Amino acid sequence: MSSNKGLLIIEVKKGKNIKRHGKCCNPYVKLFVNKQKKKTKALKKTKDPNWFQSFEFKIKDPLRDYIRIKLKSKGTFDFENAVVNQTSINVLNLFFESDNSLIRNEDGEVQNIKERDYFNESHEIEYEIKFVQTNPSFGSGSVFLSMIWNPSHLIIEEEMTIANEEYHDKSNKKQVESETNNNKNDDFEDDFYPKKSNSNRNTNNHSN
Repeated sequence: MSSNKGLLIIEVKKGKNIKRHGKCCNPYVKLFVNKQKKKTKALKKTKDPNWFQSFEFKIKDPLRDYIRIKLKSKGTFDFENAVVNQTSINVLNLFFESDNSLIRNEDGEVQNIKERDYFNESHEIEYEIKFVQTNPSFGSGSVFLSMIWNPSHLIIEEEMTIANEEYHDKSNKKQVESETNNNKNDDFEDDFYPKKSNSNRNTNNHSN
């Protein structure tokens, strides 16, 4: 079975109509993947925040790993930060639900590709999380995300390509520098040890 490790880039783009206790708050988003934690900046007193911040997460297995998303409101002090709402999404389901290029049957099940084969290639999706107020202590609103999946083997290939290009660039630069230095040395020798001209040789021959 092939490994499906990779890098997941999540851009938290914006929020819409975010409310806590029916009022606007100081919203920010916290993301959790395995033991990795990232968060956006908090924006003051707004229902429609624009974050547009990107974060990278290492994924061990997209079929099993989950993304936990907390929508929070920042207080004056850290202990006053409040959870507006939260949810967890499996990486596999996230992409399989959102990728419009996938062929589905009448029940919405993906037909044209196997799960692990799908994550051997790069993919990009847009996703809207709709938070519903299920109890009085929670808030509501939507958060819009953009996500890019890059499998490990493609990242390694790209890094190797960049490393090879850098190596060749350095080699070419050294070759040019070496040729330039050689030309400078030749010029120096010509200046320091001037060659006798033909006229001098002819003069010497006539005197003999």
